[in-house]
Amino acid sequence: MKTDLEKLLGIEVKMANDANCFAMAEASLGVVPDHIKNPEVVFGVILGTAVGGGLVVNGQVVNGLHGIAGEWGHNRLVEDGLPCYCGHQGCVETILSGPATEKYYESISGQKKSMREINQLFINGESFAVQTMDRYLNYFGKAVAVLINIIDPEAIVLGGGLGNLDVIYQRGPAEVLKHLFNKELNTLFLRPKLGDSAGVIGAALL
Repeated sequence: MKTDLEKLLGIEVKMANDANCFAMAEASLGVVPDHIKNPEVVFGVILGTAVGGGLVVNGQVVNGLHGIAGEWGHNRLVEDGLPCYCGHQGCVETILSGPATEKYYESISGQKKSMREINQLFINGESFAVQTMDRYLNYFGKAVAVLINIIDPEAIVLGGGLGNLDVIYQRGPAEVLKHLFNKELNTLFLRPKLGDSAGVIGAALL
């Protein structure tokens, strides 16, 4: 596709996935500069209909040898877990994505609810929603701890629909610390600043 576009347009084309563009935008012009000047490592997380991520080191997107750097959503989180579209089982995405969380709530409550409704029920103290979010935070802690153990970012920006959940910022860091190699956690967990424009801005920055 890159080659075809360059031939058609007559100019150089750069391509990256949406998570990489999101991470680049928030690390360079978004929320991260409001808290950290010239960060070495920033990770951008997408928690939505899928789970993805983008890695920015010294102001540059890291793509990796196979172009899969940052794809933490497809690390195995649960042995013999649910099948993932990628062909594996028990991936982070099969537990921490919005649809996966909605399915879990439905499996224990018998009621089909949206993530927004589940969050409101959780705030109201409804038992099935509390169980759902407690489980979510437990696995969030395990998954993010592995990420921090490997790349040790100064900041993690939480994008996607579930990145708007207050409880992730309130309880998420403590859950991560339970599984972290280090005895303290100083990584900042930040809400994105650029909204739906982040992907476009990040693509322009490439």
